[in-house]
Amino acid sequence: MTAWIDIKERQPIEASEMLGTFMSRSVIAYGDSTVAEMDYTAGSAGGFWAAFSSYGPINPELVTHWMPMPTPPEPTP
Repeated sequence: MTAWIDIKERQPIEASEMLGTFMSRSVIAYGDSTVAEMDYTAGSAGGFWAAFSSYGPINPELVTHWMPMPTPPEPTP
C-alpha cells in the first residue's frame, strides 16, 4: 500500500498537472485522528487554487496527510 504523504511535502494536485481550468481527485485523507475519503479540487481561473472538500468527517483545515485511492481489484472470472 502507498505510504501517507504529508501535505506540506506534496499536494494531491499540483499546478503543473492541471489539464484544464478545473480538476478533482478523490484521495484518502487523515486529519484530527480520522481517516476518510475526500475530494481534492483545483482550478486555474484567476490563478491556481486547491482545497480539500468541506463535507465529510474531517475539517479540511485539519488534514495533515493524504494518499492516493487504491486500485480496485480485478473481477474474478
